[in-house]
Amino acid sequence: MKESHDKPMGITDTLAFAWRIVRVRKPMFWTMLICAAMFSAVEVALPILGKTLFDGIAAFGSADSISIDMVWRLTFIFFGFHFAFWLFRYGMFYVWIPFSVAYIRELVQVGFERVLKFSTAWHNDTFTGVTVRNLTRGMWALDGILELCITQFFPTFLVILGTAIYLSVSGHPLMGGALAIFLVTFMAVTGTISLKIVAPLNQASNEADSRVGGLIADAVTCIAAIKAFGMEREEAARIREGMDVWQARKFKAWYAATGNGVLQTTLTFFLRVGFVFAAVYMWTKGQASLGDIFFVMSISAVINSYLRDFGSQLRTLQNHINDLDPVAAYMEMQPAITDAPDAPALAVTGGEIVFEDVTFGYKHGLAPLFSGLSITIPAGKTVALVGRSGSGKSSFIKLVQRLYDVQGGRILIDGQNVAGVTQESLHKSIALVPQDPVLFHRTLAENIAYARPDVPMGVIREAAHDANIDDFIMTLPEKYETLVGERGVKLSGGERQRVAIARAIVAQRPILVMDEATSSLDSVSEEAIQGALDRLTRGRTTLVIAHRLSTIRRADLILVFEEGRIVEQGPHEALLAQNATYRKLYDAQVGGLIV
Repeated sequence: MKESHDKPMGITDTLAFAWRIVRVRKPMFWTMLICAAMFSAVEVALPILGKTLFDGIAAFGSADSISIDMVWRLTFIFFGFHFAFWLFRYGMFYVWIPFSVAYIRELVQVGFERVLKFSTAWHNDTFTGVTVRNLTRGMWALDGILELCITQFFPTFLVILGTAIYLSVSGHPLMGGALAIFLVTFMAVTGTISLKIVAPLNQASNEADSRVGGLIADAVTCIAAIKAFGMEREEAARIREGMDVWQARKFKAWYAATGNGVLQTTLTFFLRVGFVFAAVYMWTKGQASLGDIFFVMSISAVINSYLRDFGSQLRTLQNHINDLDPVAAYMEMQPAITDAPDAPALAVTGGEIVFEDVTFGYKHGLAPLFSGLSITIPAGKTVALVGRSGSGKSSFIKLVQRLYDVQGGRILIDGQNVAGVTQESLHKSIALVPQDPVLFHRTLAENIAYARPDVPMGVIREAAHDANIDDFIMTLPEKYETLVGERGVKLSGGERQRVAIARAIVAQRPILVMDEATSSLDSVSEEAIQGALDRLTRGRTTLVIAHRLSTIRRADLILVFEEGRIVEQGPHEALLAQNATYRKLYDAQVGGLIV
């Protein structure tokens, strides 16, 4: 399966995925099945024991009567079986608790790890809220599937099978056969309705539900923009439109489910009535005892309770399967960016970056952005990438990080093809200071030490001091334990950038990427941290996307991009002397910015 988040899964595929999660703990699984089998056997045995007791009492005083001691013995055995029923049932649930916690944890873990492997393109095309909702719904869906299968469907099957067998061997084969035929028909009809009609409607309503969740998450994440432009009413209208679709689909799903429930209740009612009438009729013909009537009335009540819930349980099972579908689909998807088998770790000795005849485009079938691009970034040098928006600067950086794979040529770091080494080792060799840093909703200390979480506090503070953020942090009530809010929303743009610079300082990676790393800083703040930036870049291969003249002038080499081509390269003064593209960009500067 290709990297796609919307491919529908079959029921067997989803259940097979659920089994892969569960089978790791087979001993606990089989223990619960044994407990379920035992209380199901007891549930069939109770009416049989009651029949024996009832026949004995009814025949008291006749030649076929049993002794009073036997009556009392059977009475105690009858209540002993009741005790055994609850013992096995609650014993199953005591095993269920650690079993359930373990497989829910496993599902979330494997699902989250899978999502982490998907490409940047997949995450860009997918609502974050939808992904979160799919994982959280999936973990409870798996719990619901197993609970229904082990505690409901499996006992139902055993009780019905045991009843049919008992009726057949106890002189009532026609009733046993009729019960078997009815049950097969009942399950086939109601199951077909549930799976072929109700299930697709539920799946459609779930898709609408996920869509609404994604819209809400998207709006809440961008709440600052909504308020800035006064778009609350428009965003509410978007949610309203999504809810209209959900409402229409949910109505259809619920009405179909309710209609199926009415059909199931009607069928189980006629089953019970027919069973009791058949037993009474056979008694009038001398073909059944009063105990047989007791058995039929008792077991029909048990079967009716199982079958009465069968419809709602089947619908619930289908809902759970639908909820688990996206997580199962995640596990079937193949990440677009994968490590080669037995790929070695990247070993950076100097940090030379080479593009060899690289061809790359975001969309197949369209003209590529880069076509035959070749360039060498010397080890340990600072290289500035300049050019107008869309010229290929950010794409160049993303290819070095292997966030996308090239369609032709190759990219080397110290002679090693980035496509042939592990992604983890590649990414851990590169420190990134983005234009709009994304911070975790964690403490300032955790964000600064993100790449090296075990560093001592002294290292964190030293990096923060170099990034000119320590003084600000120490004015906060919680200081370095201050939570920064989702995506760092509690901090200003400049504060987030300085935290990101401190994070890069702590990371100590051999390759550094700075994408407009000081764009949110004023000139005074930039000057205050310039020494730290100089120390950070010293001895490291540094790629800088920058518009500020002060940053570009310090570069050892400047690459000028234009429509996916490097049209000029060289130091600042040499490029100015050429009086070409770079000179035009330079002349267009305003306030020290190249636009």
